[in-house]
Amino acid sequence: MPFRWSKPAAWFWLGEEARASTVVLSAELPSLIPAGYRPDLRFYARRGDNSAGLFDGEPVAAIEDYRAGPFEVTFAAPPGSGNLWIGWTVRGVSI
Repeated sequence: MPFRWSKPAAWFWLGEEARASTVVLSAELPSLIPAGYRPDLRFYARRGDNSAGLFDGEPVAAIEDYRAGPFEVTFAAPPGSGNLWIGWTVRGVSI
């Protein structure tokens, strides 16, 4: 499900019936980036009925440095029951 976001944090969820065990996200950072930009892109995941606390724990994956072109991030879904909440934060940039 491709989409764009313009806020420093975003998230979506998959229903418990999806029974996801591995998450693979495809991403691409903008190509016109100022020199020295570090996205500090962090991914978070939790299971539960709502997104409360999604960004409170340690990230499950991180991209510190800028990457040109598309790339994938893969991580194990957390154990437990309930919806799978997946979120990310990124340091903003003014192009």
